[in-house]
Amino acid sequence: MAIIHHLRKSGNEKVNVFERMRGSSDLWAWRDCLIALEETDADTVAKCQLQHRDETAAPPFLVERIKDTQQRTVVLNYIPVTDTEEFREFYTEAASMISTYRQQNGKGPSVDRLAKDLGGRKQDTRKQIWALIRSGKLTYSNSELGLVNSIQPGK
Repeated sequence: MAIIHHLRKSGNEKVNVFERMRGSSDLWAWRDCLIALEETDADTVAKCQLQHRDETAAPPFLVERIKDTQQRTVVLNYIPVTDTEEFREFYTEAASMISTYRQQNGKGPSVDRLAKDLGGRKQDTRKQIWALIRSGKLTYSNSELGLVNSIQPGK
């Protein structure tokens, strides 16, 4: 089943997309799983977010809309988070903070320390930090975060 809904015209972009739906209380109570697509500045790219009943919304991810005019279909192609400008900016800020922390304390910060310093919703920030570790941009050893020697902030 598909339901098309719209968001409030003005609102805090930091608020969960599911909480910005107009007249959404009935949908919110009825749903088992919601999938939201929001436009971005790029014409063919959308921000996608999923939320299952009684769970916290998963962090948003990007998809590219590819139109097949012969088949008259649209395919959504997942864009890895590491390929986004937002991710690169987050990495640059995190790397800078790790470098400063290491200079001041002689060791790298913990994941929780960096998440606190970066601000934002702690759970989301921690997920982004772990994505940096999984992508090989940060190291994690003995509960300390570190920078990969060949990767410098801003690159």
